[in-house]
Amino acid sequence: MAQKMSRNELNRLLVASQEGDKESYSQFLSWGLQKATEVANYKVFNKDDCDDLVQEVLMGAHKNLHTFDPARDAQSWFMGILHKKLVDYFRKVTKISEGEIKTDNIDVTFEGDGMNTSIEALEVFEGIPESLIRPLVLTKIYGHSTKEASEILGIKENALRTRLSRSFKMIKDNIEKSLSEDIG
Repeated sequence: MAQKMSRNELNRLLVASQEGDKESYSQFLSWGLQKATEVANYKVFNKDDCDDLVQEVLMGAHKNLHTFDPARDAQSWFMGILHKKLVDYFRKVTKISEGEIKTDNIDVTFEGDGMNTSIEALEVFEGIPESLIRPLVLTKIYGHSTKEASEILGIKENALRTRLSRSFKMIKDNIEKSLSEDIG
């Protein structure tokens, strides 16, 4: 858990950092490192990505230090950067372009022919639009809650649930079609 620091103390550290105080900047970065690590460990499903995300957050804070307004809340400023970096991360790992889904941690093996393939090659996803696959990948593969997935996609939670329902129905239809072709 990130070290407790009052809002006034954090504001003072950032103002001093803007003025070139290296000790204050070091203390702020120490707090930021702990806070970003705490949030990344909670939000990121693939723990191998946590360190990279934390580094991106700290670099974002460093690059945007000049944008901090002393009249505003320092923690809110930092959390805004953290949120933007999280959104960038989730967009990166869930990006689907031309039928591609990131499958680094997914092992799909068809028994019988010993062939290992990526998820996008599965017939069950045939004809399902990207807008319906992305919620499925976020919730069922990356393990995000519907609330988190809806925030990542920038849609309402009810809309996400509707998309999940539609994608499950289309997958069910594809499986039934495939089974009927195999039997008939």
